[in-house]
Amino acid sequence: MTFRSKIDLWLVAVLILASATPLFVARSANSDGNPWQPHVVIAVLMAAFSLWLLLSTKYTVKDSVVHVQSGPFSWKFAARGITSVMPSRSVISGPALSLHRLRIVYDGGKKSIIISPLDPDGFIKAVEAAKSAA
Repeated sequence: MTFRSKIDLWLVAVLILASATPLFVARSANSDGNPWQPHVVIAVLMAAFSLWLLLSTKYTVKDSVVHVQSGPFSWKFAARGITSVMPSRSVISGPALSLHRLRIVYDGGKKSIIISPLDPDGFIKAVEAAKSAA
């Protein structure tokens, strides 16, 4: 079962602003007679990376394995290794596009990851089902 990430609008605004900033620098550089093209390339790359994160962040529970995907970043771990899944408002960096988050502790409590599924209750139920199936 696949769960999309919840996406906070403030995060989208921050990503748009960050991607647009090099365009303002390019305009200024052009006005001053300096090269503007590198700034446009940076803006396009930032926008592409932001879009990749926004469109690809998802959490899959399948065959007793939890797979977290966010752009080029990927984590896989056994559902049976999960020791807790609890709500979190932590601002710690992670593959979560919202502040409505879940903290998953796994690998005997040695590792944790912060995620933000659109359906947190459904995600928790899928994890519990995967753990009991393992």
